[in-house]
Amino acid sequence: MYITLQTTKRNLGLFNLEVKDIVLASVFALAFIILFSLGFIQTAIITIISGVFLLIPVSFSQQNRIYKLILLVGKFLFKKKNFYYHLEDNEVRRDQYNSYIEKIKKRKNNEERKENN
Repeated sequence: MYITLQTTKRNLGLFNLEVKDIVLASVFALAFIILFSLGFIQTAIITIISGVFLLIPVSFSQQNRIYKLILLVGKFLFKKKNFYYHLEDNEVRRDQYNSYIEKIKKRKNNEERKENN
């Protein structure tokens, strides 16, 4: 049996809005007002439509807004990835592994030299 706690985020009641959602909506609203008053009507309409699109709640994700989902996908795509090489008992593989390690050490040494200079 799992015990769940209510989230510590501040919900404002209407559509489970959070403070982040209000800040994002106010930025898009301000951009819409400025663009509309300067005469860029089409750009203003595109801005307000994209702001509304980003605030649509999504039921299939842990994060309940599209902009949060886009941020999660961006973090996943651009995070640092570590790749591991699995060494087998084959001698050819062992030689490949040793040459690979030597290349990595040379790269690290070159990077350290560049940073020191």
